[in-house]
Formats: sequence, C-alpha cells, structure tokens
Amino acid sequence: MKIQKLIIGTILLLLVGCSTTQHRSASIVNANDGALVVRILPNTLGSGQFRKHWESLTVERLPDDINSTASQYSLQPIVEASSSSVIYAGSLPSGRYRFLKFPAHQCLGMCETGWVEVSSGFSRFDIKSGHLTNLGVIVQSLSSTDGKKMMLAHGPLAGDTLSDEIVREFAPGLTTLLGRPSLSWQSESVSKQMELAFEYSKLTSFSFFSPREVSDGSFIYGSANGIVYRMTPGEKPIAHDVGERKSIEAILASSSGSWYAGGELGLLTMSDDEGKSWRSIRGNLPLGVVVDLHEWQGIIIATIVRGARIYIYASPLGADNWTALAEYQTVVGYSDPTGVRPRSFLMDDMLITGVPGRNVASLDLNTNAYEIYPLPGPLQMLSVSEDGVLRCRCIATMAVNPYESRDFGKTWKESSESRFLLMPTFRDRMNGVAFQSAILSAATMAYTNDGGVSWIQTTEMPVAPNEIFYSKDKTAAYLASIYGELWISKDDGRSWQRVQR
Repeated sequence: MKIQKLIIGTILLLLVGCSTTQHRSASIVNANDGALVVRILPNTLGSGQFRKHWESLTVERLPDDINSTASQYSLQPIVEASSSSVIYAGSLPSGRYRFLKFPAHQCLGMCETGWVEVSSGFSRFDIKSGHLTNLGVIVQSLSSTDGKKMMLAHGPLAGDTLSDEIVREFAPGLTTLLGRPSLSWQSESVSKQMELAFEYSKLTSFSFFSPREVSDGSFIYGSANGIVYRMTPGEKPIAHDVGERKSIEAILASSSGSWYAGGELGLLTMSDDEGKSWRSIRGNLPLGVVVDLHEWQGIIIATIVRGARIYIYASPLGADNWTALAEYQTVVGYSDPTGVRPRSFLMDDMLITGVPGRNVASLDLNTNAYEIYPLPGPLQMLSVSEDGVLRCRCIATMAVNPYESRDFGKTWKESSESRFLLMPTFRDRMNGVAFQSAILSAATMAYTNDGGVSWIQTTEMPVAPNEIFYSKDKTAAYLASIYGELWISKDDGRSWQRVQR
C-alpha cells in the first residue's frame, strides 16, 4: 500500500509539474497574443555537428504584481533551413519575459544535448498584443575565463533581427504581425557589457568546414559563427567576418580568385578582395543550407538542403541569377543513421550527391539529366578522390561496411578495405591516406602506395577527422576535425604533425 501511494504521489507531482508549462505553436492562439521569434547559435567545441537534436525552449512570463504568479511557456524548434543553429517562434500572452534555460550542445568524445542555465541578470523582453518581438540571434560561446562555462551574447537592440522571410517561410501563422512595428530586447535590462560580449563571441569561431587552397600552403575554411579563416600552417589564422552570424558550411576559391562562402539560412556571399568585403549572391535561391559549392566550366554549382529536399542550382561566376538543375527527396527510415550531411562531389562532368537514407544521385552537367541509384544500404558516409572511385560506408546488414562504385554510383561492390578504414583519400591512383578507427585500441592514420590493396597504420589520432584533403600540388596531406584541430603530413601519410594555430 505504501508503494502504491508513493507511485500515485509521484505521478501527481509529475502531472502538476507538466501542467505549469504551456506549449505554444508558431501561430496566434488568442486574439490578444503577441509573438516571439529568436535564433540560438552554438559556437562551441563540436558545434559543426550537422542538424543537432534540439529540445524545446522555455520562457517565463514574470508576475504583474505581488499577488500574481509567473507562468511558463515552451516553444518548439525549427531547423528546416539550419545546420548549426535553431529558430524558436510562438505566440505568447502580453507581458514581460525572461529565459530560464537554453538547449545546448557539447561534443567531446560524443555529442550530447544539455542545457545552459540563464542568470537572473540576463536580458529580458516584452510581448505586446498584436506585435512580434524579434530578438535576432543569441550566440552561445565558451567563456574567456573558463573553457567549460558558456557565455550568452546577443546583438544590439535595433539590429541583427531575423528576416521577415524566415517568419513567412517557417512561421506562417505569425505573418499577420509583420506589417506592424516589432519589439526587441527590453533596453533597461540589457547589460552595458552585452555589446562587448557579442563582439567577443566573434573572436573565436569554432569548427572547420570545407577547406579550399588559395595559394601554396595557404587555404580558407568556414566556421560556425560567420567567420571565414585564412590559414597558413604554422601561422595564426586570419579571420574574415562575412557580416552574418550563421554557420558557414561551404567554401569555394574560384579560378578568378574570388572567394565564395555558403551556409545556413540562405547564406551565400562572395568576396573579390580576399575577404575584406562581401556581397550576397543568393538571388533567387531557396531558403536553405548551402552545403557544397563547386566550379565547373565557369559556372558555380550549389547544393542546398532544406528539410528533406536537396536542390542543385547553377549560376555564372559572380552572378546571382540561378538556374535549377535537379531536386532530390531524402527518405530516412526509422533505423537509418540520422544527422548525415548530404554531400556533392564533382567527378569529371558529373555531380554525385549522397541522398540520405539509401540513394545516390548522378547529374550529368552537360545535359542536366540525372539518375537516382540505390545504395547498398542506409548511407553513413560518402566520399570520392583522385583515384576516381566513389566510396560509401553503408549499413547493408547489422554492421557498417565499405562499398565502391566505378560508374558514378550505378553499381556497387563490397570493398576489400576494412570497415574500420574511414575516408580513404587519394592524391593519385596509387597513393592515399585514411583514418583507421578502432574499438579496443587507439585510432590511427594509415597510408597506401598500392592503390588501396594494403594499408599501413602510422600515427595515433585523438579525434576522428571531418575533412582529409591534399594540397593542390599534392605535396602535403591535411586532416581537420570539427573542433578546428589540424594535422599535416608531408611524406604521404607516414607521419603526421599537429599544426599550431
């Protein structure tokens, strides 16, 4: 009987706890409601993980007087056009509000969802009937005094708001509020140090996306907080701010010398002066995540992900008038790997695109005709390099196995390579490097000089790479992690050295 009472009491406590938080959708619930829209961008270790799992966001309406009580409301995440960040939008009753805690992500050995507790002194905001409160972006960065603590920072009161397009596309139930003046942070509650904190959040932008060589020994890459870095091994990277706090997922150094940067929420911008200034060339592209950029015969090929759709568009170098080439539908089953980043690869005149969960698309750029072929199993990883072989790590059975295709994905055969050999990258048909994972021993790098018939393990590696690539002259191989760490090998993978930044 005591156990039954304890169980009933626990259930009642849970029910009471749940009833204190009201769930609000991105549409007007009551005629007197206003609404909130805000974006959260993690700029921390491992923030490059693609499409994280986000929890709901809880805000608290403060009591109107000593005789009233606080009320809590939760808003659901919107990630359809995001890669690193998340948007929250929803209707709320009028009043003054504060954030209680933010969902957060931290990746060390593995990525985990956590929470950032918000101090009572953090900025507050008002909700007004019939109006939209647009708070722009809140950047989560590591504290300068403690690498394990999170710092929250937002932009100025009158700037960095989310565009009307984002509201129309992803919160159409709130579009009736767009024609009226919007609200921002409650000015008296904003710390005098907030602007400084927001600028500080730009000083270190984590992750390492899409490295592209621009000159001998120097290359550029994207990062999580809207920064393109130019790096020469052994020297401090030079930061180039594209002017938007969005994750940069794709980089292109064109034959004309211009730099291109693409990323989440429709970011596509270019620089003709090596990063000193930037201009948008998004034009008529759909609002999504630019995950890859390629140059082919004076044309830029952009791969864009929005929700479950993948779009391929083309435009002349430097232009913003885009032509649709192809559209693919991702279908990820219940047991398929989640969070797989769709990738495109240029092979001669063919653009090969992995389509999670179980397909690969082959687009002939000469004719704009494409075919979709089945993979051996759900896609975990797709790659191609100078040996002309398309490789996938696919789950055909209970285990992940490597497969190869030599006809642009039309047919596949089991690879002779070990299932623990990740991301084989070749500089020619005989010589290549790869990451050798392990279960009961340390992970290492490996190299081959016989076209992948045999692989020789070399340097131990503390983290798995998200990029392995060769310099243009093929004299050096590089390995980069999502944490921004970089290694170099100048002897075809026999040895690797950490590049100091």
